[in-house]
Amino acid sequence: MRLGPSALLLLLLAAHAAAQGTSVQPEACRPPVLAVEQPSGPFTPGDAVSLLMAVENPNGAPVDSVRATLTTTAPAGWTATPAQRELTLGPKNVSITTLAVTAPNRGSGAGGGNVTILVTFVCTSGDIQTSASASETLSVALRAFAPPWPLVLGGFAVLAGGVTVLGLRRLQRGVAFVALGDAREVAPGRSVKFTFSVENRRGRPQQLTLVASDVPPGWALHLALETVELEPGEEKTIWVILKAPPQAQHAEEVPVSLRLLAGAREVAAADVRARVAVP
Repeated sequence: MRLGPSALLLLLLAAHAAAQGTSVQPEACRPPVLAVEQPSGPFTPGDAVSLLMAVENPNGAPVDSVRATLTTTAPAGWTATPAQRELTLGPKNVSITTLAVTAPNRGSGAGGGNVTILVTFVCTSGDIQTSASASETLSVALRAFAPPWPLVLGGFAVLAGGVTVLGLRRLQRGVAFVALGDAREVAPGRSVKFTFSVENRRGRPQQLTLVASDVPPGWALHLALETVELEPGEEKTIWVILKAPPQAQHAEEVPVSLRLLAGAREVAAADVRARVAVP
């Protein structure tokens, strides 16, 4: 709860009465009497809060006036700045000012601690100057951060799923197998050549077997290489010859699938298509 000026003055007068009851210095500079509004709760990171502060001069005659100097200390990353760092107060005079307290941004500075306000009086009585001081402490803290665990855990699940899918795709792309032109025309009884690029994207050598499937009856497929050996990062060009039968129908399209196997496991595949030329 914030204090109004009247409530702050009542607090100041109570503190003054207690100070007079315990320590009276009739011929010396009496220390200031302070009343500072306490923060209403933890600070949000980066927030600035203005707190009321009252400084009373309890000195009367023979003190003519006092010169008050306000200094502050704060935890690392925090700032505490009084609206006025120097005041001149007459006998029994009170000054109400403010103290601006700023919290650090999250991830920098201390999570909390004490802010100390020190007020030093220099009392003037004729040609004589004496001094006295008093301090007040405020306890400050950053508001605790409560992570949105359902969102965080959901994010981790999505990330883990993405990593798994990426890992599977990387495994599937351990060998790149691409047809350099996947459609060719061929005349009845003639042959057509298909060329492929094979690349080993793994960090170890691979020995692969090339097999063909879906070759129609009457058509013949010749493999230039049945076994392909690749060093890490190596790329090779291989080719196959597809021959059409003499009785092939004009405009007929024949799809053929070429597969690369590592043992019994298929690691890559490429499809090509031959179209019987129209005379």
